[in-house]
Amino acid sequence: MTAFFFGLLHAVVDILRAAWHLLTRQQRARYAATGLIRAPHSAVWDLLNRHDLTYAASGLRMHLQPIEGRENCYIGHLSVNGRPAAKIGIEFVAVEPPTQLVTRYLPEFSDRPGMLGEDDILTINVEDAGKGHTRLSTHRELTHKVMATRITTPIGLRNMIHMVRGQAELEAGIAPVRLSLRDQVFWTLAAFASFWWLLGVEVAAILMVVIAVHEAGHALAMWRYGLGVGFVSFVPFLGGVAAPKRLWTTEWQRGIVALMGVGFSLPITAGLVYASFATGRPEPAHAAVWFAIINAVNLIPFPGIDGGVVVAMLLRKVHPLVSQFVAWAMFALFVALAVWLNDPLVWAGVVFSLIALVQGAALKMDAHLTPMRWPSSFGLLVIYLGLCAGYALVAVMAMTFDAGRFR
Repeated sequence: MTAFFFGLLHAVVDILRAAWHLLTRQQRARYAATGLIRAPHSAVWDLLNRHDLTYAASGLRMHLQPIEGRENCYIGHLSVNGRPAAKIGIEFVAVEPPTQLVTRYLPEFSDRPGMLGEDDILTINVEDAGKGHTRLSTHRELTHKVMATRITTPIGLRNMIHMVRGQAELEAGIAPVRLSLRDQVFWTLAAFASFWWLLGVEVAAILMVVIAVHEAGHALAMWRYGLGVGFVSFVPFLGGVAAPKRLWTTEWQRGIVALMGVGFSLPITAGLVYASFATGRPEPAHAAVWFAIINAVNLIPFPGIDGGVVVAMLLRKVHPLVSQFVAWAMFALFVALAVWLNDPLVWAGVVFSLIALVQGAALKMDAHLTPMRWPSSFGLLVIYLGLCAGYALVAVMAMTFDAGRFR
């Protein structure tokens, strides 16, 4: 969970740095990232020099195939869980065992050359940190040709270290670092305190239950599709987060997992409304109102939340530019809503939405997903609209019964 917050912080820094470079017209840039790996130096060096490597945690495979007539040049075939994802050209400029590896990316042999820069050089340094640990340092220097690489480059370096760390420690038989009970308690209390400060203790308690049920729905869907559950946690001021262990493989998976949070919560919301009707007491309806509000907001197609994920995928079936236009238009509406309400929770959502929008546009994180056929897209749309209608109905009923609370 700490890594999640550091990821958000890094994302904000990436966006601010990119904006500054654009303002100052800086084209050539250098990025760096460093990490400590709990595995021997020799094991890490061996892993980095393999020409066929699968990262077990994510299902990502990189297979290097020599380029005929080009010495030390290869085409790297990337695949996710056996499905082809991308090709990228790589030249090994210098290999100095067992400490340094220098490569140059070759846009002319890559199927996504726009994601690379001119004279794009990656340097990897491997240093023995003692006690069986290894320090991995990465540096990438390039001349930017497009805006996207200003975001993808620093993220790529951090992701590389994360994947190498995970694979090296797995092969060394070292158990991955998991969210400890102490950390879980800390983040749970921090989230509760943030909601208490903003909305009061009663609403904060209800929100914690709403968020827990919602994230449980996402986790169940991840488990159902064999993606595994990396972690589930509360996030102060934002809500909660559930992340899979492995990468998505199809758009259908991605869409259903996104909708399962609100889908799993709908029967519980309806049950609370029925309990209020059956007992004549407004308290269950009051809880149902918050269930309906939080989950209905998640269905709004703002970037970074569940509704935004689903609507963006559906609109890409029409045209990618339509999807991008609607995403930015919804973000502008989100900003206008934040200005109108002037609520800290809404502004936190705006920041998170901007990060998701910029990273999504730059990384094209769903580009490798197997597209849905039109019947599946129609089915996902029906599920999405059905959930919207369901929450509209239970929200009206819950607010009607909850009105008795204020008489």
